Amino acid sequence: MTVVLSHRSKGKDADKESTDLDDVEQEIMRFHKDRGLCVKAVIGFVLHPIFEWTMMLTHFLSMGVIIACSSSPRRDSFEYVVLTSTIIVLTAVYTVEALVKMFAFGLVQDIKSYFRRTTTITEFILLLTAWVEVILIIMNRKEQRDKIGAFFVFWRVLRVGRLLRRIPFLKNQDALNSMAKLIKKGMLNSSFVCVLIATYVIFNCCLGVSFFRGKLRFKCAAVGGLGAEQIARLEVGEDWRNVTSAPLVYSLPERFCRPRWHAMWFLGYGCSEQQVCMGVDEAAFEGLLNFDHLGSAVFTVLVTLVIQDFEVPMLALMDGTAPVSCVFFVSIVVVGFLFLLNYFYAILCLTVLSLRLDGAGAARASQHGVLLQIQADRVSAAPA
Repeated sequence: MTVVLSHRSKGKDADKESTDLDDVEQEIMRFHKDRGLCVKAVIGFVLHPIFEWTMMLTHFLSMGVIIACSSSPRRDSFEYVVLTSTIIVLTAVYTVEALVKMFAFGLVQDIKSYFRRTTTITEFILLLTAWVEVILIIMNRKEQRDKIGAFFVFWRVLRVGRLLRRIPFLKNQDALNSMAKLIKKGMLNSSFVCVLIATYVIFNCCLGVSFFRGKLRFKCAAVGGLGAEQIARLEVGEDWRNVTSAPLVYSLPERFCRPRWHAMWFLGYGCSEQQVCMGVDEAAFEGLLNFDHLGSAVFTVLVTLVIQDFEVPMLALMDGTAPVSCVFFVSIVVVGFLFLLNYFYAILCLTVLSLRLDGAGAARASQHGVLLQIQADRVSAAPA
């Protein structure tokens, strides 16, 4: 048995060495075996990891220059000279790279030719956009270039995506297959919990909109210099602009409140002296963490569900409505986070464990079958 396992381990080492050569040797021999020796040498140079990492360093250099320079430097500034010079030089380098690859792989001869591979076609499109920018720089069309500057920046950032080709995880098909199996089986096992979480989120969103819609539209404002009659008009909900021409200044720190003309106003936060509870036009927290409509309500409930700054809208609603409003957020944390999400995580952990056990069982069964076959061969080969 020891001899058999040693032979199997040597076979695995040989398979590993052949896998390491897939990017260079096997691609050359499989798709370019009829090419000349010079072309094969060029292909080996282009596919070598050192060449790939060198080209990726130029992409990182380009991104570093873009980050260091301002978005639209002046034409007579040093930043503009550095930025344009870098773009022109690197575009020339990428052009040479494209020409070398066209010579090495050919244009459209086989499936590994330059214009029949997704990666090289993408690189060619990026090269064309880079030359458009170079032409605008040479023609001194800074205004036109600034108008579509975000487009060029996007394509430069996209160039860094070639780094994914050198990540070992993405080249390991077994790892990708295992992850695909995990996602598929995990979603099937946790489908009921996912539906339950979605239902719970929608239920709380509808509940929040029903109870708290428009409750975060009031803040304490300073009323220094206003008369008693003007303050009384403001307290009954009249618009500030109809009462006085003085600028509206909110209290520091800003506090949400419950106006006196609301029912049971005393349950919420009451503004101090020389302040009045005023309605505001904008939505609270930049329109994100509130219950003015269903979209912001979903975001607020999800933030609470993952325990991420949920105390901000909770404290605001406690000021704008009543302290008992905290029960709404506490229930989401207890039921949603402590029970439903942890139940979902437990199902995923059990799925991973079951996949590992299945893989270990299949490996043992395969090893046992190999040993039985070897033993049967020995018995059959033994003299009678």
